[in-house]
Amino acid sequence: MNNREDILSRVNKEIAEHFEYYKNELKSGDKIVDIGVGTGNTAGFIKNHIKGVSVLGVDIINSCQNAEIPVTLYKNMTMPSDDKEFDVALLFYVLHHSKSPGLILEEAKRITRRAVLIIEDFHIGSWDEDEELDEELQVQECIGLPTHNVHHSGLQRDSLKRLIEEKGFRIEKSVKLPSKTTRKIEKWLYILSIPQ
Repeated sequence: MNNREDILSRVNKEIAEHFEYYKNELKSGDKIVDIGVGTGNTAGFIKNHIKGVSVLGVDIINSCQNAEIPVTLYKNMTMPSDDKEFDVALLFYVLHHSKSPGLILEEAKRITRRAVLIIEDFHIGSWDEDEELDEELQVQECIGLPTHNVHHSGLQRDSLKRLIEEKGFRIEKSVKLPSKTTRKIEKWLYILSIPQ
């Protein structure tokens, strides 16, 4: 097990490193929705590194620690946003926690004009589900996210790819991201376009 400072340092380094892989998809003036905003650390990082963007966080509970990121809460699967309201939607480490990842993708498609960016982690090799969940919960607790009622769908790369295609997206790019975790996972970025 890692200590809190190590985990926070690792998470912040990954936010900065992963940004380098998707930053060219974001433009000054973009309206961005961070679905499953969590702590708001990624949304805040983006806002500080891409001039002129606005970022709205959407989540089922407000755990945002960044006062510069407004958060809208929702209870049902319908996002509280108009059709094509945003240029880009972020779905970072969200889908594997959802009981209905397909519905989240449908809503992201509905409210977004240009692109949906997904970062997901997938277990590799043999793994102990209880041990994996314990380690994930430790990270969530350290960064300030609630740990009760955490669902893990077991979503894998092949099932995510099928779901993405089924929902009418086009995968423009998929990239294995560097990871600093000791967990038995791989982290992948998917850049999706929305065919008009």
